[in-house]
This record gives sequence, C-alpha cells and structure tokens, in this order.
Amino acid sequence: MSTLNYIKQQNSFFSGLLIVFLVSFIFSVDLPITEKFALLVPAEVILAILVFLIILDFLLRRVLFIPWNTFVELTILFFLYNLLNTLVSKHVVVSAKAFIRESLYYIPLFIGILLFLRDEVKIKRLVVSIMTIGAIFALWGIYQQLSGTVTNYAVLGAPFFNEHGSYGVYMAFLFSFSLAFYLYGTTELQKHLGLILTFLFFAAVILSFAKAAWISVLIVFIVLPAIDRRKFDGLRGITICVVLVIGLGIFLILFLSAEGYRLGILKFLFSLEYAANQERVNRVATAINMFKDNPIFGVGIRSYIFEYDKYKTIIFPTIHSEFERMSSHNQYLDILANRGIVGFILFFALITTFLRSGLKGFRTCSNRWKPLILGALLGNITYFIHWLFNTLWVGKLEALFWLCFAIVAFGISSGFKKIRI
Repeated sequence: MSTLNYIKQQNSFFSGLLIVFLVSFIFSVDLPITEKFALLVPAEVILAILVFLIILDFLLRRVLFIPWNTFVELTILFFLYNLLNTLVSKHVVVSAKAFIRESLYYIPLFIGILLFLRDEVKIKRLVVSIMTIGAIFALWGIYQQLSGTVTNYAVLGAPFFNEHGSYGVYMAFLFSFSLAFYLYGTTELQKHLGLILTFLFFAAVILSFAKAAWISVLIVFIVLPAIDRRKFDGLRGITICVVLVIGLGIFLILFLSAEGYRLGILKFLFSLEYAANQERVNRVATAINMFKDNPIFGVGIRSYIFEYDKYKTIIFPTIHSEFERMSSHNQYLDILANRGIVGFILFFALITTFLRSGLKGFRTCSNRWKPLILGALLGNITYFIHWLFNTLWVGKLEALFWLCFAIVAFGISSGFKKIRI
C-alpha cells in the first residue's frame, strides 16, 4: 500500500475522533479516582481510546509513515528520558502516573496528528473548533465579570476552570490563533472572524486579571513585527495598535471600577509586598534547593509537591508557606527540580527548536499554512511566558501545547520515514 493511500484510509476516522476530543476537552471536569489522582472526564477517556487505536493500528500493520526531522526526534528523545526518570524517581508511583498522563496527550496530539492528518483543511477545522468553543467561554467569563463587581481573583468558567490563571492563559492562547487568522487568513470570512475573535479573546484576557496572561499578550504584540514587518505597514498595523490602545483603555476603566481599587494597586500586584508574589519566591527557592541535592535526575516527574516539606525555604512567611500541595510557580524550575539538568537541557532544546522551526516554517510555507503556523508559534509563546509565573502544563493546556508542536512539525517536514516492526 502506498504512503498516500495509507494516509487517506486512516485520517478521516482519526480526525473525526480528534475533533470530538477537542470539543469535549474544554467541557471536561476532574473526577477524583484516589486521594492523589483525578481523571479529566470525558477528555482523557477519549485520549486513551485514541492512543489504543494508534498502537493497535501499528501492531496490525507493522508500519508507520511519519514526517521525520530533528524536531520529531527531539520530542521522542524527551519522552524516552522521562521514562528513565520515572524509574529513578523518589516517588516512582507518582512519576509513573504522571508519565502515563503526559504520554496520553503526546501520542495522539503529536504523533497521531503527524501520522493521520496531512490536510491543512482538516487541521484548520480542529483549530476553528477550539476557537469556537473558546469564544463561548470568553463570553461567559466576560459576562461573569461585568454582571457583578469586577474582581481580581474571580473563578471564571467554573467548573471547567478552577482558577483565573488557567482561564487567562487559555484566552491568551486563543487570542494568538485568532490574530493569526485575521492577519493571514486565506478568505475574507477567516479574516473578519479572526478580527472579531481577536477583540473578544483580548477582552477576556484583560478581565481574567491573570498577570501572566497580560504579559504574554503584550509579548505577542512585541514579537509580531519581528516575525513579519510587512504586515504592520498600513491598515492592519494601525488596526493592531488600535486593538492594543482600546484594550488597555478598557482595562484601566474596569480596573478602577473594581470595588476598593485605586491606581496604586497595579503597582502593588507586581511588587514583593503582594503575598502571592512573596509565596512565589518561597516556591522558587525550594525548587532550587531540590535541584542542588538532586542535580542529575531531579526528584522525579511531578514529585515537587511531595518533597516540598523536606526542602521548603520560607523567605517570606505567608498564609500558604506550610501548604505543600502548591507547585513551584515556575515551569522551568519545576522541570529542573523534578527532572534534573538532563531533563532541563532536553526541555530547553525542545522549546528553542520549536521556536526556531516555527519561524522557519512560517517564512517558507505556503499561504494556506501561514495562519496555522503563526497561531501555533504565538500560542505557545504565550504559554512559555506564562511558565515563568506558573506550572500549568496539564489537561486542557497540555492538549493545545502538543497540537501546536504538531502544526510546526508539519511546517518543516520534508518527507516521510517508514518505521517497521
């Protein structure tokens, strides 16, 4: 069977099931299984089915056709290292569960997409599905804030989001894709819808009161001209600036309207007088101490919270200082503490390769792929910025992370590799 016929035979069913997942995962909720483990239902059940089908197809056919390049090799190497790290973890069971869960997202949303989806139309359908559902949650979150008193730590989109940070980064992620569709959409409909959704997601980001989401959107505005300066000459460039100015104006009005707020609170939220920022310092110091004692392999995947009591470093006493179930609040230091210097180097190489490959793919791909690759590039950039302040690499956000990796892998693909067993 030829490569082309094999792909055509398999991708329709897989893409359909993947769309079902991407529509359902935002409506999924955590179902506690044990005291230390919860399942995201129904999303992770569907993912398990997708993984089973991919493995079964491989075993039955004993052949895989996959785009192959250094980028793909690096992701596989990262997961092979994670398997090794699980075996030497200080909490093997915890790390094993975490590894299985990470694989549950990686296999269908990266490997599966590379195996069965070659059509840019099908991938656009996936992205549009995500943006459509995201628009519902953006409207919901905006309504929740504006229907009452605008509040700093409002839980928006509950029960599907359990805190404002994850909601904010999700909206920032979708903002990046809608902006890319506005700038590089291949039809007028794509451009007009992209512009409308850009305003919508931008407003949702502002009202999330997630500082990391604000910063990540600002970074998007900064890096866009560096990626393609030509798009910022003329009407579109002016429109982008207007969006930013209007958005900041809305932000200031709403911020001042919040009960008891004053201009000085903005400075306070970013200062070390703010208890949340003080606690971040404590968590960062703890992660550094873990790494110092376990420099090669770390304490094990997702083991930070279980080792916290042993390594905790309280620089600023806060109401959260003794609460061991909180994360390090920095994904990069979390990788360093949990997976050691080897895992950190691989992870950093993965991110830098993604950025370099995404930029190369965007500049060399056809116009049909440009909104997808730019959206993936900017979307994960907002994620990478958010990781400086949080460790949200689970569930809903992890799915989008690997989807973006798959899109960029397409952008630099030059051929297939046939893998037999």
